[in-house]
Amino acid sequence: KLNATPNCSPYHLFTFLYLMENVKSSLDIDEDPKLHRIGWLIQRAGWIILAVLVICGALGLFGSGVLSGKTLFENGTTVAFERFGRFGSPMELHVSTSSSNGSVKLAIPQHYFDDMELEKIVPEPMESRISEDHVIFTFVSDASIRATLYLKPKNRGRISTAVKVNDTSFNISHFIYP
Repeated sequence: KLNATPNCSPYHLFTFLYLMENVKSSLDIDEDPKLHRIGWLIQRAGWIILAVLVICGALGLFGSGVLSGKTLFENGTTVAFERFGRFGSPMELHVSTSSSNGSVKLAIPQHYFDDMELEKIVPEPMESRISEDHVIFTFVSDASIRATLYLKPKNRGRISTAVKVNDTSFNISHFIYP
């Protein structure tokens, strides 16, 4: 007689999910149930690792997303950038500040442009010049300004620099995946 109602106690559920049923057969086959259990545990660990990687990817660990974005704030100036990027994929650097004396100066070290290609700046700066080891962009505005630099990574790995906005320094760092 078959039991129509399965037993759903925690013990039976654990046995069903994590333990392999020992089957007695009359065939002459070498079976190692302990090895099967170990294989199943390794397989489940692999599934968990894959699930964690997919969730981290969806949150932005490997590109744009919640985990990737970082915002720095100091002296009324905000610098927002992506911490993680992909080689050759577009990235953005946002700078928001109020103007002092009608202008905003954004200074970026030249070595940063060895690793990142500047595609465009919105709005366009009134003046761009090279001074010592920095590229200085000057924006003219009576009130506040929000500038966006559209960048494309040229190298892989960690890219770090210090960006100056009106003499306030911000340390930014990206990790570029291949």
